[in-house]
Amino acid sequence: MDGRLWTARSVAGLARELFGAIYTDRGMRKLLTRWGFSFQRPDKRAVEADCESQRVWVEQSWPLLRQRPTDEGAPIVFADQVGIHSDLYGRTWGRRAHTPVLPQTGNRFGINAMSAISMQGTMMFTAWQGSFTTDVFLTFLNRLITTVEPTIHLVLDDTPYTGLMPSGTG
Repeated sequence: MDGRLWTARSVAGLARELFGAIYTDRGMRKLLTRWGFSFQRPDKRAVEADCESQRVWVEQSWPLLRQRPTDEGAPIVFADQVGIHSDLYGRTWGRRAHTPVLPQTGNRFGINAMSAISMQGTMMFTAWQGSFTTDVFLTFLNRLITTVEPTIHLVLDDTPYTGLMPSGTG
């Protein structure tokens, strides 16, 4: 099927194409409901996500990092980059109690933003158009350390810009 969202109309079209069965939108909605499907907003998950690495970070790395501000007096700051872009939004049919997952790609266009928030609630962000470059990242980091603290524990996700950090940091 074209697209990634299944509407009653698209499922009815598929039924007609594959089996020659003709359904109205309303009839297909009733049939899908009878078969245990409901119309829902899918979760979006990064195709690059590594569930095992996430589990290890939550169970092992985070408890150790969480203690460091108490020991060293430097705050923990979480930062991430996001793009606001045109994308596929809507609802789709899926089994009840099983939210459909909509894989996402990192190739989008629009405006970009980088933000950071400390565990105390201090927040900072910047926005720009165009690519996320080393210069954009370093400018953001320089602004961050002058706004928050000169020494911080910066938590970043595993993306290409984390490779810009000096070894032993990030």
